[in-house]
Amino acid sequence: MRTRGLVISNISDQIVDLLRRAIVAGEFPPGTPLRENELAEKFEVSRHPVRKALQQLTLEGVLEAKPNCGVTVAAESTEHVAPLLIPMRVQLELYALQRLTPEILKEQRSEWNKILRQMREAADEKDEQSLLSLDADFHQRLLIAAGMKDHIPLWLAIYGRMRGYYLLAERQLENLSFVPFLHEKLLESFLGGDREQAKRNLQSHLENTEFNHEAHDVWKKQQRKDSEP
Repeated sequence: MRTRGLVISNISDQIVDLLRRAIVAGEFPPGTPLRENELAEKFEVSRHPVRKALQQLTLEGVLEAKPNCGVTVAAESTEHVAPLLIPMRVQLELYALQRLTPEILKEQRSEWNKILRQMREAADEKDEQSLLSLDADFHQRLLIAAGMKDHIPLWLAIYGRMRGYYLLAERQLENLSFVPFLHEKLLESFLGGDREQAKRNLQSHLENTEFNHEAHDVWKKQQRKDSEP
C-alpha cells in the first residue's frame, strides 16, 4: 500500500481511497483492526484525517465499529450479493460501457492488454489475491475510459462487499488460467463493434451466466487440445 506523497488538500479522501483499495486487494482481511495511531504513523499525517477516513469507510460498510474493540474490517457476507450488489455493479458498468465510443475502446486496448498479461502471470504463479485485484483493475478500466473516475469509490464500495464471494468462486476453478482467458474474451467483445452484444456479454459475465459458461467450454476444449501429444 502506497504511504507517501499525500497531497496536503483532501488528505482524508486520499486515505479513504488507499485503505479501500488495500482492503479490496486483501491486504487487510475481515476482522483486521485498523488503529488511528498506526495508520497516522504509516501515512505520516496527524490522527484527524485518519479518523475522518475511518468514519467514512465505516459509513460505507467497509469497516465496522464495535464497542471496546475499535474499528475493524467488516466481515464478508454473500447475503446481499445476488439481489442487490450484482445488479448495482451491472448497472454501473453497463452505463460506463454505453459511454465508450469505438475510438476510446481502441485507445484503451493497450491498458487492458497490460492487465491481461499480469493476469496470466498471476494465474501461472497461482497467486489468487493478485489475480482478484487484477480482475478488479480490468473492470475499473471501464469507468476510467468512460471518464467516470469519480465513480470508482462507489464501484469499490460495491466490489469490496463482494470480494469474498469472488474469491470463493475463484478457488472453485480447477485452473486459474481460465480467469485471464475469460477476460480476453470479454475484451474481444468490447472491441468487436457490436455495442448491444458487448453489453449483453458484460451483464452475463457479471451475473455468471451464459457468457462465462460458453467461454469455459471453449477454454476446456483448448486445454484438451494443448495437452494432446
